[in-house]
Amino acid sequence: MRWGAYDLRYVRPIRWLAALHGSEVVPFEITGVKSGNVSRGHRFLGADATIDNPAVYVEALKEQHVIVDVAEREKAIQEGIGRLAAERGWHRR
Repeated sequence: MRWGAYDLRYVRPIRWLAALHGSEVVPFEITGVKSGNVSRGHRFLGADATIDNPAVYVEALKEQHVIVDVAEREKAIQEGIGRLAAERGWHRR
């Protein structure tokens, strides 16, 4: 994906950058977006999450309804589908 007048191609638009080394922000800028220590949660259910150090990233995002770990997210989706199927009497063919 490319957007605006920038030549950088990336899979999604860059809206924010959380970049830390320990508790210190690693300062840089890409396509006019400056790095910091804030990430964002789910766009409807969550809010901004301040990341004090990288060790809290996964939990801070989870508190904002974002599951960072791909395997954990896949498991949650599969379990949700299973619950819904059981409630509605759906069966695989």
